[in-house]
Amino acid sequence: MSPFTRGSMLIGSVALVFLLGIGSWRNLSAPADPARLDAELRQAIGLCQPTRIAALIADGADVNRETVPGAGGSGLVDDAGVFPAVPAGSRPIDAYARCETPETLATLQAAGVDLQPHMRRLADQAMMPPRPEVFRWLLQNGLSPEARWRTLEGWETLCHRVARRGQIELLRILQEEGADLSLPDSENMTPLARVERVIEQHAARLSADPQGQEILDGGFDPRALYIDVIALLQQATGTE
Repeated sequence: MSPFTRGSMLIGSVALVFLLGIGSWRNLSAPADPARLDAELRQAIGLCQPTRIAALIADGADVNRETVPGAGGSGLVDDAGVFPAVPAGSRPIDAYARCETPETLATLQAAGVDLQPHMRRLADQAMMPPRPEVFRWLLQNGLSPEARWRTLEGWETLCHRVARRGQIELLRILQEEGADLSLPDSENMTPLARVERVIEQHAARLSADPQGQEILDGGFDPRALYIDVIALLQQATGTE
């Protein structure tokens, strides 16, 4: 066999090995730096990128990795060249923001993230601004309509929180998911009664200010902000 033939065979063998292994190059490369994987995972979560999250998890990112005091930088920097501040004790789920769809949360849950300790924060983020798909998904995956939030007066339920914000679409979802829209809060007020108080307080604040009084005199009625919410709550509780 000529040297030329042997060289051609060698080149062909190398090419074959390359082609066979191209799909698993990540497995053959050196292990990724855990800190960098963690930073990239947090970034993907914050940007609502479920496909990228899944890829990072496949590469070894730990969805429950907890930062520790004095941990080294990840190597990722923002546009100003400054390392993002990640508080000690935080986990990737803490980077979650206000995704429009539930895929990010579903991906994290499937990877082993316990969402229960974060449900109130996740619910608030699904309310501001309203994210109906995410809100429904949370209700179907552990968020209780009876969950309580602290208030200046004591506490309120999820139904109270949604109703007093005038979020009719989310209130309909609560009703569709079987929530009791008549449950009282710490002051024994139903969501409907709470909305009525919010309207009274809004009107009182306006009337206490000359410019606010002008708004009222001009025909503005705070109740108009809650017409649909009041109608739904009255129908649901039989108080029409």
